[in-house]
Amino acid sequence: MFKCIPIFKGCNRQVEFVDKRHCSLPQVPEEILRYSRTLEELFLDANHIRDLPKNFFRLNRLRKLGLSDNEIGRLPPDIQNFENLVELDVSRNDIPDIPDDIKHLQSLQVADFSSNPIPKLPSGFSQLKNLTVLGLNDMSLTTLPADFGSLTQLESLELRENLLKHLPETISQLTKLKRLDLGDNEIEDLPPYLGYLPGLQELWLDHNQLQRLPPELGLLTKLTYLDVSENRLEELPNEIGGMVSLTDLDLAQNLLETLPDGIAKLSRLTILKLDQNRLQRLNDTLGNCVNMQELILTENFLSELPASIGNMTKLSNLNVDRNALEYLPLEIGQCSNLGVLSLRDNKLKKLPPELGNCTVLHVLDVSGNQLLYLPYSLVNLQLKAVWLSENQSQPLLTFQPDTDAETGEQVLSCYLLPQQEYQPITPARDMESDSEPYEEREPSRTIVKFSEEVPQEKDTPFVRQNTPHPKDLKAKAQKLKVERSRHEENANLVTLPEENGTKLVVTETPVEPRTVVNNQQQVAVTATNNTTAAQPVQKPAAVVVNSKPAAVGVISPTQTVTIAAAPPTTQGDSGSAKLRTNTGSDMAAATVADAADDEDNDEYETDRRVGFQVEGEDDDFYKRPPKLHRRDTPHHLKNKRVQHLTDKQANEILANALASQDRNSPTPQHSLTNVQSPIEENADAEQFEQEQQQQQPFDVSLSPIPAPKAEAAALKGLPQIPQKASAGYAPQIINNQSIRMSKSYNISA
Repeated sequence: MFKCIPIFKGCNRQVEFVDKRHCSLPQVPEEILRYSRTLEELFLDANHIRDLPKNFFRLNRLRKLGLSDNEIGRLPPDIQNFENLVELDVSRNDIPDIPDDIKHLQSLQVADFSSNPIPKLPSGFSQLKNLTVLGLNDMSLTTLPADFGSLTQLESLELRENLLKHLPETISQLTKLKRLDLGDNEIEDLPPYLGYLPGLQELWLDHNQLQRLPPELGLLTKLTYLDVSENRLEELPNEIGGMVSLTDLDLAQNLLETLPDGIAKLSRLTILKLDQNRLQRLNDTLGNCVNMQELILTENFLSELPASIGNMTKLSNLNVDRNALEYLPLEIGQCSNLGVLSLRDNKLKKLPPELGNCTVLHVLDVSGNQLLYLPYSLVNLQLKAVWLSENQSQPLLTFQPDTDAETGEQVLSCYLLPQQEYQPITPARDMESDSEPYEEREPSRTIVKFSEEVPQEKDTPFVRQNTPHPKDLKAKAQKLKVERSRHEENANLVTLPEENGTKLVVTETPVEPRTVVNNQQQVAVTATNNTTAAQPVQKPAAVVVNSKPAAVGVISPTQTVTIAAAPPTTQGDSGSAKLRTNTGSDMAAATVADAADDEDNDEYETDRRVGFQVEGEDDDFYKRPPKLHRRDTPHHLKNKRVQHLTDKQANEILANALASQDRNSPTPQHSLTNVQSPIEENADAEQFEQEQQQQQPFDVSLSPIPAPKAEAAALKGLPQIPQKASAGYAPQIINNQSIRMSKSYNISA
């Protein structure tokens, strides 16, 4: 950072150079002011300095000062104190003007004020007699001082990106000027006195509004670089041949139709750019530019190249893309240093075999032409890329030898040859030229319109519904789950459908009691909260106790039974069904335990059964085959609960059943026909059952569950003590004896 570091802390006389670039400084560091006696070079570029303090201008010995890329908003008049300043760079700041006191910097040689919003130069600016390099780019300058020519020592003058329309005549006094950049301005006419700058070597006039060049430019014999691209030049003066030292000439993006013959005198020309013009032919003398290395002729209207192009033996890059070439001259083979040849989008049908003499050629682009084959002489070249199509996937293809049917000569072919016919693309700027009125261009445009399809109205029963959000679906599923579990609890108050052959129809709205007529009897089935319609079939009905003396037995078709789903009162008897007869008995029902022991499996308990399903009350289901629905076999201990009855309740049930049987049945043998104990197997019970089936053929059960074999013992009123457990039965205590009673009792007509 420091060119000389002091040995002692108090010594500040040896610091001559300070570099604080890119340090994000918000202001000028105070320690720099300590070196006012010795500091000669100070660089504070690329910081965030906004103001220059007053004591900053006490650095009288400064020779180089760099303040570019800051946020300086004002250049104070105290800058005149830098009498020894040689180089000043205040570019890319926010300085609105240059103080007139800058004229006192007589030692200033290099100054750059570029990229500041400065509209004009002060009047005393021309007194900086020692200026050699001056940068005034991008400053919104509209004019230059009339005495600007007083800066006679100028060697480089940059005035790019301003608003200059003309130049002062005194600019011809800048006899030492070597580089003049007037690009990107609004100059329409170039003054002739610009040709009186004998030392000028580089002249930049690109991106202006020039329509012609003064012939006096031919006097610039030392000019090596001339850029007049992006103008409106329609012709060039023949005196351009006087620029004998010219090496680079850029004439791109103009309106040139021909080239002057004087261009052939530019024997030192190495780079010539003529792309995006209106050239229809090239001069035959163009080949005299023997030092030509790069020739760019893209986007013109050339139909042929001059044969003298073979004299350009140093030519390394030839680009003639997007023209109208129909053939190449045979002399192209003399360009021994040709490395890149681009002939894209032309009308070539054949390449000369002499092209194989260009031994240095490594890139050949002939896509967008009408070639039938390639010359066989190309096998002698060390080609790295051969482009035959726009959509070619690889730069180098595999070629096969072939024979031309017309000439019989050997050629090269591949799968991309012959090429398809190419339609030339007219440049858009020519199709829509400013000189052509809009009214004439518009009818020639190709307009594509799509007919609007008339929507056909179709009657359809389907209505498009919005797709629900997953959260809504989840909430709906949870609601259905709760309602389903609620329905299952109410459905468990009646027996399962597969055990009684009845389909349960559950609705949420209360329904009036229905009367079912069967064999001239009426059976009214009513539910309290949820309406359950039970359809009688030949199968035994659900858990129902009739008014006959049997405790748990058969419902006669002559009786009217009301089934009420009572809400559970205690936890122990929840899920049980209380059955009451119309005779007014206090206790004439048998309870069945139907509570679930696992909450996860309760939701789908009613679906894991195998049974027959009756569709409806009005269906003639006797004529239809039963529909078998596969259900999972339940566990033998699932949905079973042991309910203990007191002795008093058991005795009362048996007493009421016996009393009812004595009153209604003359034959006591029929009283306890269906009281079953599924544990003990009794031969007498089997015999009694067979007799009963012969006497009463309508009492034969349709249930797939076989009738228990303990009916005979139940007839005698002898309770059976269970010997083993059986799935699907719940134990109850009757007369201090433990018996097994079926969850669903078979009830026959």
